[in-house]
Amino acid sequence: MQAYDGRGVCALLETTGVACPTCGGTRAVLALGRGDLTGAVVENPLVAAGAVLLALWFLHAAAATALPRLRVTPHLSAVEARGLRMAAAAAFAVTWVYEIIRQA
Repeated sequence: MQAYDGRGVCALLETTGVACPTCGGTRAVLALGRGDLTGAVVENPLVAAGAVLLALWFLHAAAATALPRLRVTPHLSAVEARGLRMAAAAAFAVTWVYEIIRQA
């Protein structure tokens, strides 16, 4: 049996010739699983960063479950929440441009 290399078909890429913002996401996660952080970032920086942040969040959640004093409840002002949404949208857009350039 051969290992999956993450090279699937992207419907958007196949239909329009334009890479989607998550193109390379599976390969990025597989690279992280191999411990190849650089390879993961090259494949898809947004997915790689998201996977690392998700892993850290899970570790914190596990620690906070075991030690309740580690629990943190974030309180964002309206301005901070808007800034966070804008930063997420910008990261999404920059990743999409990166993927389009990389696929060209």
